[in-house]
Amino acid sequence: MKTIKIVGLFLAFLFAISLIYKGCEEDEVNKNLNSDFDITTITSEEAKEIGKLHNKFIDRAFDHYLDDSKSDGQIDNLDLIELVDVLSQQPEAEGLSNESIGQIKDFFYEFSTDKDSDVPYGEQFLNYVKDKVEESYGVSYEEIISNTKRANFDSKQFTALHNIAVSAHSSSKEYWTAFYPDKAPGTGVIAGDSAGVLWGAAFGPIGSALAGGIVSMVLNENEYGCGGPVFDGMIHTPKDC
Repeated sequence: MKTIKIVGLFLAFLFAISLIYKGCEEDEVNKNLNSDFDITTITSEEAKEIGKLHNKFIDRAFDHYLDDSKSDGQIDNLDLIELVDVLSQQPEAEGLSNESIGQIKDFFYEFSTDKDSDVPYGEQFLNYVKDKVEESYGVSYEEIISNTKRANFDSKQFTALHNIAVSAHSSSKEYWTAFYPDKAPGTGVIAGDSAGVLWGAAFGPIGSALAGGIVSMVLNENEYGCGGPVFDGMIHTPKDC
């Protein structure tokens, strides 16, 4: 009987340690997310709406900057910080907090192109966004897209992230196919949309769609513009190539 009690206490001790470890692990994963939004509350239907809203934000940006010349798809010297302001003032962005807007601005401004690298500018930016996704959630962009969940990762959160990514991928492909009817949508642009909405999901559906739309526009400018550098919150487009 004494042996059974000792074994029971030992098992209880191990269980308590595992809970503490899990709590510390979650704190480590979420340390970069200054948001109280619970991603697991996003349903599959709401994920689809994020994809649609993402497309709407891109339309809003083109309408604001290009108006009648929207079909050109190129915005000279696009300031990403200004773009966040423009989109956050749209009616679709109602409810997005000033704190979230500030963090989204910081996210874009912190990226800096390595001009001496052999890696293309657009790919550098896409890698930056993907790295931030893993930094924020503790699971990689590739794992989310391929629906390959790590054994110790929260199932509800993973399912929500996967649904968001799939929705963005579908909506982005639909948008850019219609925008450039004579060209195949760039794989980098589509991947950027998915990575952008994943990172922004920490701020809810609106933040997700807004961040994804901006990432999409950056990569579109690089792919179909002159391929100029992206750094310090500014996209250098045809005018200064």
